[in-house]
Amino acid sequence: MDKEKLAELEAAAAAAKAEADAAEGKDESLNQSLIDANAAVEEAKKALETADKGVDFNKELEDLEAKLPPKRSEEEKAKYTMDKIVERFPNLAPKADSFGFDVEEPTEKLRKEMLRNQVEGIIRQHSKTEDEVKYKMHFYDHKVVKSGNIYDDADNAEWLANKNRTRNAIEEMRRTPSDPGSSSGAGAKGASNNIVELPSDQIQRLLSLGLKRVAPDRFEGTKTGLQYNKQTKTWEQFRK
Repeated sequence: MDKEKLAELEAAAAAAKAEADAAEGKDESLNQSLIDANAAVEEAKKALETADKGVDFNKELEDLEAKLPPKRSEEEKAKYTMDKIVERFPNLAPKADSFGFDVEEPTEKLRKEMLRNQVEGIIRQHSKTEDEVKYKMHFYDHKVVKSGNIYDDADNAEWLANKNRTRNAIEEMRRTPSDPGSSSGAGAKGASNNIVELPSDQIQRLLSLGLKRVAPDRFEGTKTGLQYNKQTKTWEQFRK
């Protein structure tokens, strides 16, 4: 939803009001049209306000962390302490093993930390705020099955972080009504390719979610995309 679309809805509401006033409120169909037009304006205003605020990554991260399993047990805390001791004094590793703890080798732990730092650097390049970085790294730490390839792991973390927003955006665009017969405007049919173009604000939303326009009738992301179906004259979601 953009300001231009809101202006169109407000103009339609004003026209509906003029018609209802001219009928002095006696025409129920005109009254209902006015109610519907005003409701559309209010919904558009709310959508525009939400879009202007952007994503609250800090709030979303708090929600995710609240769903994590309970904090470590006493035994897990003891293991963590033992790991730290062995990290400083490697020669104590055999003694730690005698307690039944699976002590992670200091070199392996260092390797994992280095990989994590590299993944964070990649994610930072595609993020605008520190909260967004922390939000995406949550998925790397808790959801991504580590492959050892920092680019693949960063890509998977990005995808998981944006998965719901990408899916919702695509679903919304699939529901967007279009008018193939219109000769101008955002929903116009291209003369050369017979594609009903998406509104510019929806295209920008797709691009901001990481999808790329690889052809006039196709957008592709890491795991999903949007393809124009010339038979049904609609944009349809697909998965790779």
